[in-house]
Amino acid sequence: MKPMLLTEITELPEGSDWLYEVKYDGFRCLLHWTETEILIYSRNERILNDRFPEIMEFCESIRENVSPHLPLLLDGEIVHLLNDTEVNFA
Repeated sequence: MKPMLLTEITELPEGSDWLYEVKYDGFRCLLHWTETEILIYSRNERILNDRFPEIMEFCESIRENVSPHLPLLLDGEIVHLLNDTEVNFA
């Protein structure tokens, strides 16, 4: 499964059914977590586990709580927040 990509539009939708949030640019990734392994990979299917050791450590620290819900496939954006609206890619 490939991560979802942006759908470009020229006008914002209107109405009370819509919510808006800040768009953070980062690493678009999938996290595939099974009973035997945790993989973070890019939309080009490159394994990124070594680039995000803190995510891997966090997953290991919550493994016991998550294990009843495995397997999981999470699609998201990994960003480094400096504050509520600023990111750092350094």
